[in-house]
Amino acid sequence: MTNFHGPPLGDDPVVSPCRGTCRYDAEAGQCLDCGRLGSEIGEWTAADAARRLEIRAAAASRIAPDDG
Repeated sequence: MTNFHGPPLGDDPVVSPCRGTCRYDAEAGQCLDCGRLGSEIGEWTAADAARRLEIRAAAASRIAPDDG
């Protein structure tokens, strides 16, 4: 698993899962690198810390390796 839980930057308590290598799949509606949906990317800036944590967890589950 890739660790993208970097240190907070400035006053931002929850760091974006963005890896800076965006590969947005329009058909899937998500970034293949960070796992966020387009709607989650759009709401990130205005989201509070609790919502950002939800987004990060959901995104991580989308890019987690399939054990099956």
